[in-house]
Order: sequence, then structure tokens, then C-alpha cells
Amino acid sequence: GMNYLLIPDIYVKDPELSKEILNCIVERPKQTSIKTEPLDKITSDEREILEELSEENTFKDHVSFCLVFFEEKNSSWKITGEIPQVLPSRIRTLYNAKKQLEGKTLGDTRCALPELNKKPFKFTLGTIRSFASPDGNDSQQIFLDWIESIFSGQYISRTVFLRNAVKRILFTAKKDYNLFPFEVRKAWASDQFIDLIGCYKKGDTCMTESKVQNETSPSPYGRFLSQRADYFNTPQKRAAFLTGCYVAKVLSVQYKERKSQPFLEKIKGLKMGAKRLQKLFNEARNKLIQYDKLGYVISPGLDPLLAQTWTECQAWNLSDDETTFYFSIGLALDYSIFKTDQPATE
Repeated sequence: GMNYLLIPDIYVKDPELSKEILNCIVERPKQTSIKTEPLDKITSDEREILEELSEENTFKDHVSFCLVFFEEKNSSWKITGEIPQVLPSRIRTLYNAKKQLEGKTLGDTRCALPELNKKPFKFTLGTIRSFASPDGNDSQQIFLDWIESIFSGQYISRTVFLRNAVKRILFTAKKDYNLFPFEVRKAWASDQFIDLIGCYKKGDTCMTESKVQNETSPSPYGRFLSQRADYFNTPQKRAAFLTGCYVAKVLSVQYKERKSQPFLEKIKGLKMGAKRLQKLFNEARNKLIQYDKLGYVISPGLDPLLAQTWTECQAWNLSDDETTFYFSIGLALDYSIFKTDQPATE
């Protein structure tokens, strides 16, 4: 993890109030790791401070924090980054976004590590860090730049984030495909978090008020998309996502039939564009017909929904990174969508 110090900068007229605020701050550990400490460890204290200030109506008084990142080596400290003014209101915004995100159903991970499957999803700033080093080589400066933007409310390029996220996802798929779903969920959560805290520019956001028509769809896939209509807000995004789900069905059938997944070689490590996605859909459908398992996509309504969604796609307006990203979400979370709509006796 990255060590940091949270240094208070307090301006209040009442010395007793200043003392109370300072006591509230110093009671928490002086040194924290971003990787291991969730945001609520900071924001729980900020809420108490805000309550103190609001009770006193000290509107002209001021409290802020300086966030200092450092490395400790051979009993010496090296400052690696500094955010000079972090307002309590900003920390509260981050905390609210974190809780909103954790309250959403982001899907289960069908991961080879049981401990990852059992743990409830918790979002920390460490969740974002792996996407600053998409090829496995740590890039501390990119991460610090993102952290500075997150705490100060500056913009982060979604194009850059998605490019890094897709690189990381493809890197993970090549290195250990069993961890692929877990990495995708982290990337999806990070994308939404950055948007929720206002760090994507207008026009570059990933969520809108768009509405999908399948609100009462009998298909679990239609319901999944309707519940997340703000995110899957164009036919192209839905088509990429559903194609990922479709391919996941082929992989599931192959594993059950032959304990191997040769179809995986068609997608592992490769970016997706519109033509490749359409071709993959046709190949996946033919493969299910070959195994006499077309019912896997017809019964839950995936096949007709995807066919309908493709007809709604006019000019393809997603980049290859975006297409790959939405496809990966579907590929990673199909198991969750299928499982959550099955009887408890499954």
C-alpha cells in the first residue's frame, strides 16, 4: 500500500471548539495505508467534525486537510506526493459515492480463489490502483495523479482510464483467467466511482438518465440492464455486454462437455471492435447449435434480446477499448445474472 499522513489545517475562533476538533483527529492512527484503509476510516471522523462546526454555525471558520504521501525506507521518509487542501465536504462526497457503489449489486465473481468469492465487495482507493499499472509494472505517479484529481475534484480522462483498464483486464486474462471476473468487477466499480464523484468531464461520463424499454422483461438479462439503465445507456453498450454474456454460455457448455474451453482462445488477450463482436456472436451461436445447447441462451431470453439489440445499433459509436470493456463486463458477470435468477435448489 501507499502510506500517507492526514494533516489538519484548522481555523476557528473558539479555542475550545478547535481543541475538540483536534482531539477528534488525533485519536485516529497517524499513519494509514491507502490499500488497506477504506474511505470510511477517514470520513467517519470528518462527519464528527462537520457536526461540531454546524452546531456552532461557524460559517466563516475553515477546516481543511493536507494529504501527504510518503515512503519509509531505512528509518527515513521520502515525500512522494502532496495534496495541499482537501476539504471535509470533498471527503464526504467520496464517502457517499463509496457507500452508494457498495450498495449496488455489482455481481458475484466466479473466481478460483474462494476467499474472493465469499467477501462482500468493498471499494477502497486501492481498487483503482491496479489500473494505473495495467501491465503489472507499478506506476506510482499515475496513481498519485488520479488520487490528487479524486480528492481535489479535478478531471480524469475516461479515455485514459478505460485504455488502462482494458490493458489490465487483458493482461489478467492472459496471466490467470480465473482472476479475470474479479479484475473486471474492480474496473467496473472504479469507472462508476470516478463518475459518481464528478471527475469525468461532461460528455465523457459513463452514466446518464437514459431509460431502457425492458423494465418488466421476463428475461433476467433484460431486468439486469433495466436496473442499470443509467450505465448501459446505448444499444451499442448493451450489445457488447450481451455478447459477452453469450460467449460466457459457450465457455460454460464447453467446460461441462469436455472440461476445457477452446473457444476462449478466440477472445483472450484480444480487443473487440464492432465487426469482431458481430462475428463472435455468430460463431458463439453456431457453437451452441453444434453442442445442441441453444436452449442455454433461448430459455433465459438472451438470444432474442441480443438479436433485438443488434437491430437497434445504427452507426457503431464505441471505441475498441469501450467495446472490449462492456464485452468483458458481460463475460465476467454472466454467471451472476444466471445464478441469481435460478431457484435456490440449483
